[in-house]
Amino acid sequence: MLILGMLLTPQPVRAAADPYRDRQDWIDRLGATVAWEAGLDGSGIIVAVIDSGLAANHEDLAEDHLLPGRNYTGIGSAYSTTDRTGHGTFICGLLAAQQHNGLGILGLVDGVSLLPLKCFDPNTTSSVEMVAEAIADAAEAGSDVISMSFGLPDPAPVLEEAIAEAAARGIILVAAVGDGSKEKPVYPALYDDVIGVGALAADGSAAVFSSADASVFVMAPGEGLVSLWHTAPDDYKANGYGTSYAAAFVTAMAAMARQYSPAITAEQFKALLAHSATDLGEPGYDTTYGYGSVHVAAFVEQLQKTGGDFQHLDLSILAAAEQAVSRPTDIKNNAWHLAAIAGCLALVVVIRLLIRRRRNRRG
Repeated sequence: MLILGMLLTPQPVRAAADPYRDRQDWIDRLGATVAWEAGLDGSGIIVAVIDSGLAANHEDLAEDHLLPGRNYTGIGSAYSTTDRTGHGTFICGLLAAQQHNGLGILGLVDGVSLLPLKCFDPNTTSSVEMVAEAIADAAEAGSDVISMSFGLPDPAPVLEEAIAEAAARGIILVAAVGDGSKEKPVYPALYDDVIGVGALAADGSAAVFSSADASVFVMAPGEGLVSLWHTAPDDYKANGYGTSYAAAFVTAMAAMARQYSPAITAEQFKALLAHSATDLGEPGYDTTYGYGSVHVAAFVEQLQKTGGDFQHLDLSILAAAEQAVSRPTDIKNNAWHLAAIAGCLALVVVIRLLIRRRRNRRG
């Protein structure tokens, strides 16, 4: 049933095909099937998603891949991760929507276990203390990768400390660089221990909303995306955009890397990302595109070439990004409301094109 926007009618395909595969052009652009053919689906990897929660009853998620999460917002019980904005659900769909089940879409790493940690709700104000606690809990839960598609304009010691402690435990941390700011980087993307991801438009250029500053490490698709939606178990949203969603692709690639070699460090992962990225803009690293667009097939090729031995991996490529980072020292406010930073988070949905998969009903 159509909720808003045009009706998407799946074309006749093989029985187990996912109906909206033809709207996921990033699969071909990034060469994602190369990873799947290599068995890199994130199996055995825990990805903590610090966000607005998750629609755990969605038809395109595997129940046995969902870990008990936590709620830090004070709205509902401490273990209720109900998503009231759809933001977290959309990200989780890009990551882990089940492949070839005849439903919805294909997630990039549908073998991962998701740990939803809810820090954002439209009915309350969130704080860096909430996020810091969530990061600590993610580390205690044994997370391999942490997804952080949120931002604030100034550094906060409690957040930086939590991130540093998680990084010291070997966790790979990924964050969106924010939507709208072209001059001032946002945190946590700018922190040394975090991989900042910008958004590409459908034509492969930098999306007009994607921040361009020293927090940008790489770029990933961030326009025209389709994923799961929170309003019903069989709802999907088309034309999703934002650096929040672009970050999900790098989160997924981190899960692939950890699956291939549990011993890979964040620095080694970053070097593989940089070496395998498709250079865009100025030659080499620049603050608009970082090292360029991620490319899953090239990344997997680089990963497999190491054979799991990263001793000879050239890490010097990272120097350019490290030199670009310049962090302000003023600290203003350690609390923020979702609506106030919608430009950074994309938690307020601008394009509300919802699609509900048509079901064949016997009449």
